[in-house]
Amino acid sequence: MELKNAQVKFNMVMDMGLYKARLQKAATGYSAITTLPKCIFGGHRWFMKLSFDEGNFSAEKVFLFDMDKN
Repeated sequence: MELKNAQVKFNMVMDMGLYKARLQKAATGYSAITTLPKCIFGGHRWFMKLSFDEGNFSAEKVFLFDMDKN
């Protein structure tokens, strides 16, 4: 299945803004590139929501990841 309307959104618990990126077709699936800021107060956990709508099907999944503390 080819995804035409897929995107990822990134945010933190602290208000660091909402960052969005569209998924692009790649050789081995899909990829998205974005630059996220480092929190000066020490926060390192980001949330990423993957969502897409294709025809009668839609899906969302939330992932957590920790930015390197260095």
